[in-house]
Amino acid sequence: MTESLMDKTIRRAATLARAVTTVKNWPTYLADYAGWMSGDRMVYRLRNGLRYELRPGTADRGILTEVWLRDDYRFALDSLGREDAIVDLGAQVGLVSTFIAFQTGARVYAYEPCAANFDLLTRNVAMNRLGSQVRPFNLAVSDVAGEIPLYLSDTNTGGHSAVRIGARVANVKCVTLEDVLDSNGISTCALLKVDVEGSEYRIFYGCSQAVLNRIRRIIVEFHDFADVPLHNHADLASFLNHAGFEVIRRKSYLYCTSKIGCN
Repeated sequence: MTESLMDKTIRRAATLARAVTTVKNWPTYLADYAGWMSGDRMVYRLRNGLRYELRPGTADRGILTEVWLRDDYRFALDSLGREDAIVDLGAQVGLVSTFIAFQTGARVYAYEPCAANFDLLTRNVAMNRLGSQVRPFNLAVSDVAGEIPLYLSDTNTGGHSAVRIGARVANVKCVTLEDVLDSNGISTCALLKVDVEGSEYRIFYGCSQAVLNRIRRIIVEFHDFADVPLHNHADLASFLNHAGFEVIRRKSYLYCTSKIGCN
């Protein structure tokens, strides 16, 4: 269903109101929202004490909005504790990783292949003194290990992709999800967050059932490809359901909970 103009206006007003109550230097948020900010970097200061170094006029603010103002990842906090291991694939500048670490005390393994994003990821983890909880890796994750091309978006700092071909490309090191779990000694992944701009299909379709059995919950932002068989959220949801997950769709996310449990 297409969102009406009235619904869109109400949603935006609610987001701006939430910005005032969540972001300590909220005029900076409003200025960036209006396109008035300039420069390469700026720092958002949240009322809970966290700070984020982001890039004005980019998707960075939109991701901060999803995480802290619209609660798209609130599902991630259910039943998580200090002893849990979380994997964040497509960590971008660390907004989701630090959100989960700060709220739950859990350990987060954050994977981000883009060098510019990874630089901000490490800076944001350090600035918030979460280095003992969030471990960043400058790696891509896919169905095979080795080196793969990463196509860099000129318009979206969260839109770099290994499957959407573009003019600018960087070769990046890549590991599999099984490598991620094994190399970090993760026998049970309490939560797998995936936002990898189309590579979600390679990651999941390339997984063995044994690997999927080690995961309790999944949040995946899906990207539909009409011209590629099985590369749409309905087929991915069906695959994960048959792999033992209860799957619920909300907006552009699939929220998945294991029906069989993990050892």
